Amino acid sequence: MAIPFIRPMSLFVSLARNDVELARAAVDGGADALKVHVNVGHRASGNAFGSVAEEAPAITAIQELGVPVGLVVGGEDRVTLDEVRAARELGVDFFDVYAHHAPAWYVDEAPADGAMVALGHGEPWERASVLEQLGFAALEASLAPGEAYGSPLRADRLADLACLAARTSLPVVMPSQHRLAPEDIPALRRAGADAVLIGVVVTGDEPDHVRTATASFRDAIDALPAE
Repeated sequence: MAIPFIRPMSLFVSLARNDVELARAAVDGGADALKVHVNVGHRASGNAFGSVAEEAPAITAIQELGVPVGLVVGGEDRVTLDEVRAARELGVDFFDVYAHHAPAWYVDEAPADGAMVALGHGEPWERASVLEQLGFAALEASLAPGEAYGSPLRADRLADLACLAARTSLPVVMPSQHRLAPEDIPALRRAGADAVLIGVVVTGDEPDHVRTATASFRDAIDALPAE
């Protein structure tokens, strides 16, 4: 089963910090869902996120804003069974993690219909074709190499997205590792993205910037022709 609230074209915002003011700004700007983090160092923001217990008060406050909230459950060697079970007790709507960081039991411990997985740069696209069979509910297309973070979206990466999306029936989420712009939205939709996930590369890390950036993507998505 796919994550039920992803629909063409959804707008997710990944928060630079687990901070309710950043979250409120994203919701005010029109975000359909939010993404928060535990047990990981975040490459784009440079922030380090603590354990579930340390981050739980902020995550709970963010959940009270009333939109779906997803959780990156950890980075390399930090996705542990105890922490994942503690994260599930928070009642978040979905989990997210890189495939090469996810233990084999990840899907079984995720919220129902809520196991997203990210395929990174250089991973075989063929893996996308079996993700639904393995129980995953959505695919994050984290296709940019590290040296390309913050650069504009080009046709070559768009083609990578299209190749990946063609290999799966799951919803495909495109994150803003590149400096995505609102004018990229029609091309991303044609390439097969079902959602765009904007983060600090696009939004910055202050509430006013998050609100403005989110609203500009909301307007671009709302201007898409009806399907």
